[in-house]
Order: sequence, then C-alpha cells, then structure tokens
Amino acid sequence: MSVSRFCSCAVLAQAVVGTFTYSSSVWADEELIGDELFGQLPVVVSASRLNQSILNTPSAVTVIDKHMIEASGFTDISDLMRLVPGFNVANINGRVKAVNYHGGGWEYPNGLQVLVNGRSTYLPSLSVVDWNSLGVQLQDIERIEVVRGPSPSAYGSNSFLAAINIITIAPELDARYAVAGRYGSDDGGYMLVRASDNVGVSNYRISASVNKSSGYDGLDDDIDYRTLSFHSRSYLFEQDTLDLSFAVNRGRSDPMPDNLLETRKNRLTSWFGQLQWQRPLSKQGALTFNLYHNVHLEDDAADSNPVGTAAGLSNEVFQSLFGTDNQIIHYGIEANKSVKSDAELQYSWINEQGLQFIAGGAVRYDRLKGSYYAGIEEEHSGISYRAFGNMQSPLGDRLTLNLGALWEKDEGRHDYFSPRASLNWELTKQQSIRLSAARAYRLPSLLERNGDWDVALDNGVVIDKLYRNNPDLRAEKIDNIEVGYLGRSIKYPLSWELKAYHEKRSDSIWYVRDDSVEDFIGDGVKVISNAAKYTASGLEGEVMYRPSQRTFIRGHFNLIDDKSNYTARFNPERVDSYDQLAPRNSFGVLGSKEFGDWQVSLGVYHLAATRWLSRGDKVASHTRVDAAIFRRIPISAKHELKLFVAGQALNGAYHEFRVDQEIEPRYYIGFTLTEF
Repeated sequence: MSVSRFCSCAVLAQAVVGTFTYSSSVWADEELIGDELFGQLPVVVSASRLNQSILNTPSAVTVIDKHMIEASGFTDISDLMRLVPGFNVANINGRVKAVNYHGGGWEYPNGLQVLVNGRSTYLPSLSVVDWNSLGVQLQDIERIEVVRGPSPSAYGSNSFLAAINIITIAPELDARYAVAGRYGSDDGGYMLVRASDNVGVSNYRISASVNKSSGYDGLDDDIDYRTLSFHSRSYLFEQDTLDLSFAVNRGRSDPMPDNLLETRKNRLTSWFGQLQWQRPLSKQGALTFNLYHNVHLEDDAADSNPVGTAAGLSNEVFQSLFGTDNQIIHYGIEANKSVKSDAELQYSWINEQGLQFIAGGAVRYDRLKGSYYAGIEEEHSGISYRAFGNMQSPLGDRLTLNLGALWEKDEGRHDYFSPRASLNWELTKQQSIRLSAARAYRLPSLLERNGDWDVALDNGVVIDKLYRNNPDLRAEKIDNIEVGYLGRSIKYPLSWELKAYHEKRSDSIWYVRDDSVEDFIGDGVKVISNAAKYTASGLEGEVMYRPSQRTFIRGHFNLIDDKSNYTARFNPERVDSYDQLAPRNSFGVLGSKEFGDWQVSLGVYHLAATRWLSRGDKVASHTRVDAAIFRRIPISAKHELKLFVAGQALNGAYHEFRVDQEIEPRYYIGFTLTEF
C-alpha cells in the first residue's frame, strides 16, 4: 500500500470519527500543516474529543507543535509546560518533576491528566505522573494539546485541573531512520535510534534510547534510564484502523533522602501495552475501542542504618526501651508496584450542519502493592466505572453550544457527576468569545484511601507511627467558571487568546498531624483527610506571531490571586492560611528565527515568588533565560544532519522548589542524522 493511500485513509478516518484524540493523521503533509498553523485557526481534538475549531472549544487550549518543541531547546517533556499559561514547573531533584496548574502544589501534584495517544499515564498510587516513564521521546511528538481547565467529561476524574494530550507522529509519516545524540554539562548523555517502515497494510516505528544525568550539584539524584518503544498502524478492510503500541523503560535513580536510608538506589521498571481500534459505521458515525495496560515497578528497599545509632541510643538503652537489640530494618520509601488497566468503547457522530457528539463507557482496574516504611507488603485494588458524553450544537450562524458530562462510580463507594457547558459566540469568522462553567471531582488514589503505615522492629514494637487512612475520605471538588476571547488577524499571521477565570477547590486531600497519637519518635501521626480548600481568580493568555514554521515569537502570561486554608494539625486543631501557592504573575516568551540552514531561538521565563508545600519552601521570584542555535546540513536528497548547541538558565542559578537547592546553568551539544 502506498504512503499516499495511507494518508488518504487516515485523513478520511479522522474526518469521519472526529474524536481520535491519539491520531496525528490530520497533519498528513507539510501543506496541510501550513494551512492549519498559518491560515485558519487550528482544529483541536483534546478539549471534548470532538474535532473542533479552537473558536468553538468549551475550554482554553494551548497547542505546542514539533517545531516549537525543537526551538525551545528543552530536553524533558515536563519542561514544555513552561510554554503554557498558568503552569508552574519545578525540578524537585534531577529525577522528580513537579508540574502544576494554578498553584496549590507540592512535590507530588496530582490534579493533571497526562495522556499519550489516548493512554492515561498517571499512577494509581498518588494519581501523579512519572515524567521519566511516559514511554515517548521528544522526537516522537507531533504536537501537544493542553486543555487548561477541568475536562472530566473527556478524560475522567484526574482531569481535575487540566489535561495534557501528547499526540505522536503517525508511523507512516515519520522519517525512515534517525540517530540522535546529546551531551551536557550535567554529565548527561542521551542517545536515540529510530526506524520506521511498512509491511503490507501496516506501518511501524521502533525507538530505543539511553538517558543519563548526574542531576544537580549537592544532591544524590543521578538517573540512568533505557527505553524501547514500538508503535504500528494498520489499515484493515479498507476502513478499519488498528494501532498497537508497546514500550518498556528500565533504569535506576537516586531516590528521595531519608534519615535511616542514607545510601540506596531506586530501581525502576515500567511498561505498557495498548490497542486502539477504529471503525467508521457510516458517513456520519464511527466506533472506537481503546484498551491499555500500564505497569510501574519501583524498588528502593535497602538495609537501614542501625535504628538505635541513628537515634543516638546505646545498645543497652535501646534494649531496655524496646526489648530487643539495636537492629537494622529492610524497607523502602518508594518501593511499590502499581498496575492500571483500562478498556473504553466510544461512539461518535457528526453531520454537515456542524452538530456532533460522542458517547461512551469504560471500566478501569487499579492495583497497588507496596512495602512502604515498615517492610510489610500490602496490596490494594479497586474497580471504577465511567460513562461520558460531549456534544457540540450550532445555535444559528454565530452561537455554538457545548455540553458534556461524566458519571463515575468508585467501586463500593460513591457516584460522582461532573458537568461542563459552554456558549461560544463568533464575533467574526476569526474571533470568538467563550463563556463556560464546569464542576469536576478527583477520586482519592489507592494510596490516599488505604495508607496506614508504621515503622516497626522485628519484635513488632512500633517506634514511629507515620500515616493513618480515613474511611470517610471524599473526592476533591472544583468549580470553575471562565470567559475567553480568542482570534487571529486576517492581515497578519497573528493569533491570540485571553481567559479570565475563577475556581474554587474544596475537600482537598491533605496529611494532617494528630499529636494525640503517641509514639517513640514523638511527632504524632499524619491522618489523610479532606483538610484543605483553595480559591483562585485571574487572567491569563497567549499571543503568537508566526510568519513561517520555524520563524515565530510567542508569549504567554498569567496574573492570579489565590487564597487557601490547610488544616495542619488535629488535637489541638491548627489551620494555616496561605497565599502565593501560585506565582502572582508569570510570563514567558519564546522566539525563533530561521536564516537559511541556520536557526536561532531565545526563551525567557519568569515566575514571581511561589510557596511550595510539604518538602518545598517559599522561593523567590526568578527569571530564566534559555537559548539555542541549530544548523541543518543537507547531505543528500534523502539525508540531513542537524547540529545544535543549547543553554538553560544562562543568566545564572536560581531556586525552583527549595531555597537550599539551586538550578544551575546547563549547556548541551547534540546532533540528529535523518533519512527521510
């Protein structure tokens, strides 16, 4: 089957189904890409699973395409969120990344849905995302669509604050071969080999990579990861599309510090398998089935230092207190195995008048097995069910109504209903105003619901009571309302988007200290509770001038006023009030200019003072300057060599998460050799 036929089938399927959030086939050639980016405003699929002009979406959407990704000079997918209004990115250490939207964050922010080709990647443990084990490379990405606002009717309960949809390049459109390498001042080495080809009615891509880094100065946070991934797409029976994906990621890193475990390594193995099937049922309707299975295994278990020695106790005193000799404990802070399986069936329909809808249902199975703290293995699991629907309906020539809803049931517990509605008014063919409102819930994770851990000696004596679960734990809730204005200039390649918003979060889950519970350590126990609330109001937006793919300047900003209350302690009760859990003001500018075979880019990113909870501090305002230079060298009609040099934080070190942890300047050189 020829590539042109592949592309024709793919574009037809995309037009009929209109909801394939994992398909990049709509960008089937460079001419179509140009029309979308530099002509009309782009069509997006992530806001509601409907193919919609960005003028008609129910939420604000930021699009980051592969040319912007390259120009940014970023080496981590998480860093790309620095290009999105309202997002805050912090390096907790060289391994752990915290990505948060509109504040209220700590080292494990858990209100984001991150998808790769329709596969949810957050972990069942804390509903967090491990950005190191997504199973996708920067070079695989066609574009990223970031839905800025609650979108549970599209992607379920973890789409609490925002949804990030990573869409990879279709295998039939990818380069035939590519070899890439990078070396940096962090002693970081990166190598990637990619190959794409077709066999009969199937096209495929296979990638293998190695990623190493020594992390940040003064921290034991080096990483060493190896990833192998595979993606195939087959066109069957002239109309069906079958996608198969698989990836495995293995490696090690330095884990979070602990007083008893001074030296240890965190060994990581993660893998996933995914099947996606699409069948048009008519010229208007289509059926989609998506099945995936994620496995994430971490093991940092090690022998502790002698407990009595760490506490400054002699063996005699230790024996008199606990009835046993001074001893070591074999345990891990992050040792766990999490499993998530999800099966979803969806029907979509569209007519020539612009009326379209999707409806579907799904079942998800989560399992968590951990040996946290005490070395006692515990296993917890749960099944949840969801039904969802979204509809876009034109109301005359200028108005468009969007309605969406999610019903989700947590096994044996509660039902939750999350609605969303918007009314979009087209001022002109290129400008619109959006008024939308949404309510969303985030279900407690398995760890939040079942956490109950102590540190115990081998004779069963508990020396430190750490966490207690709460049988009455409720889902977190957010109510959001926003007004948006967006459009583009007819005369110039200029587009913009503004959004005013107000959101209220309640029943937020937090860890509350209870001093009435006594143990040897004397620091009480932390009870997992609905103990916080948070409100935020603000204005954010983005603007881009883009005369060509690699020549552009784009800026974004966010102005926010936030307030929160956290119950910090029971018995006696203490409630702490915070502001600046989000930076009061933030902005970013990324500019890129192409000069023949040369390209230069400059990025400036500013955050006002920000307070991080838990292990974090209140860090000062900072501005970061990045830059990169690229040179493309044509070798033949089918081969190209690209060289680059890039620098991050060129204006000096700064603090992102803790005041005793500096993010120092970094420099990289690299190459990519491609056969088209």
